Parts: sequence; C-alpha cells; structure tokens
Amino acid sequence: MADENKPLPASAKKRKELRGKGSVVRSPDIVTTVVIGVTLFGLMYFGSRMGIGFAQFMEQCFQEAGKPAGQETVSGIIRPMLTGTPVMALMLFCAAVVLAAILANLVQTGPIIVPFQIEQGMSRLNPVNGVKTIFSLRRLVASGLAILKLIIIVAFAYAAVRELWNSPVFLGPVNVSQLGAFFQQAAWAVGWRILVALLILATVDYLYQRWQYEKDNKMSLQELKDEVRQSEGSNEVKSRQRGMMRKIRSLRRQLEDMTNATIVVTNPTHYAVALRYVRGENDAPVVLAKGVRRNAQAIKAEAARLGIPTMENVSLARGLYKHAEVGEVIPPLYFQAVAQILADLYRRGYRAMLAENEQRDGLK
Repeated sequence: MADENKPLPASAKKRKELRGKGSVVRSPDIVTTVVIGVTLFGLMYFGSRMGIGFAQFMEQCFQEAGKPAGQETVSGIIRPMLTGTPVMALMLFCAAVVLAAILANLVQTGPIIVPFQIEQGMSRLNPVNGVKTIFSLRRLVASGLAILKLIIIVAFAYAAVRELWNSPVFLGPVNVSQLGAFFQQAAWAVGWRILVALLILATVDYLYQRWQYEKDNKMSLQELKDEVRQSEGSNEVKSRQRGMMRKIRSLRRQLEDMTNATIVVTNPTHYAVALRYVRGENDAPVVLAKGVRRNAQAIKAEAARLGIPTMENVSLARGLYKHAEVGEVIPPLYFQAVAQILADLYRRGYRAMLAENEQRDGLK
C-alpha cells in the first residue's frame, strides 16, 4: 500500500541528500568477488615465485642448522629473504588485494565521506527495528544468497578434490617446490569455478540492491510538490536578497556622486532627487541620485552633511523620481519647474553658494 502511495522515483535533490547520509547502492558481494579474483590471479602470478623463495629459505635454514648460532649466521639467512623476490612478491600481492577492495567500493559508490551520526547508531539498537529487519524481504534474500554461495563453494571444492585426487602429491614424497605447484594448481582448479559463480551471484545481488534502493526511496506526488515549492521559495529568497544588494550598492554609488550635486528636490518625506546643473556643462540638469522613503531620507541626510541646498516641491519631486533616470538629464517636461527652483535659490541668497559650487566644479 505504501508503494502505491509513492509511485514516483526519487528526485535528484533527494538522491543528493541520501548520498550525504551515506545511503547509496552497494553490493558487498561485488567487493568479495573482486578480492577473490585478484587473490586468485595473484596466486597464479606470484605463487611460484613465493614458493621457490620460501623453499630456498627452508633449505638454507637446514644447511645452517648444524653451525653455531651467531649474529652473522642469522642475518645471513634473514637478510636475503627480506630483500629477495619472495617478500617483494608477497608485498605486491597484498597491495594488489587491498587496492582491489578499495576500487571495488569506489566504482560502486564513488568517493563519499559520511560523518558519524549517534542518532543513526542508536536507531540500530532499537529491538523493534531489529525484529523487523530479521523478517524483512531484504534479510531473506541475503540469507538465501549466503546459503547458495555456501552450497556452490562446497560443490566446487568437492569437484576440485576429485579432480586432484590422483595428483603425485598423494602418491609419494615431494619437495617444497612440488608442494607449492600443487597448491597453485588446486587454487586454480577451485578458484575459477567459484569466481564465475560468485560473479553471477554478485551481479544478481547488485541488481537486487539497486531495485530495493529505488523502491525504498520512492516519492509521493505530495512530497515532490513540497520539494518543488521549497526549492522555488529558496530561489525567490535568494533573488530578493540579490535585488536588495543591488539596490544598496546603487544607493551607495548615488550618495558618493552627491558631492557634485547642486540642489536636492524633496517631497518632503517620501521622495528626494539630487540634481546637478553647471552653466556651460550641460544643456539641462542631470539626476545624480533619487530615492523613496528610507533612501530619500538617506539622500536628504547626505545633502545636509555636504551643505547642499534642499527645496521642497511635492509634485516635482514625485515626477522627477518616476520619469527621470540616474545619470541622465531630466525630461523636458520639467525644465521650467527646475529652472524656477534654481531661480528661487538665487533670490533667496544661494547665488554665492551656487557660484562657489560652479567655481569648485570648474577646478576639478
């Protein structure tokens, strides 16, 4: 019934979250098969070298057995063995097995680092969850595969023993080299059969693990809708944050440009527009800054700090804010109104300040 309520496969976001928790498709049988395969071929390649080397070591030990034991005698036996071919072959063999186990895991899951989680460990100690696990389909399949592997190994081992029963090893005395060759032959006789069987079982187990993983992590339509809504909400928040940052940077640039302003027209509380007009520089006043509400208050405060004249004109401030752009001349519709304000400034005693501003701007 739960599967019917969750007909959709896991989304990319959910798969990423599961991977972050360490939940990935992985078959231990593939690792086991790869390790056994590398071990088998390693024995075929390095087995004879190791057998001959150890046989020579044993022979030298027996030759030195009757001599007085001294440091030179012991070192003469041990040093060639540690620096010779047998030990190097054994080290390469062990390194190949370890590397194969690591690669077998990486190929299945990729590089993944999962922090230790106490909650996850405590949940595994829950006896109710333990009973459910014992009687789950996954546990039954794993038990069935384990029994099947045991039967296959026993059957192939028996077939190999029958095949090797007439070996010269069982018919008379043999030396160490012959014994090593026999073990190598026996390992191959048993190993290749088991390897083929395990490869088939590992493939079946991996496909089952993948099917079980997809089945356990299916999503309902409501879960998918919630995920999409959450993702869209997150994108909207980020978009609003980026928009606010752009506005803040724009206001900061406008306040920096206000050092060249001639006059600020206000609403008086809601709008503020800073204008620059120097005779001979532009045919019409240029908008250096504009703002509404808080930004307008910031422009007015900056004008007061810089000593820039401020004039209140409700309709003009609102019109300039709506129709004029920062860095451009004001629309022709407002030429007369702005000219009237500048004329009023002259009449109210701002002539000297405007002249000083023009002189200062001319020196820049």
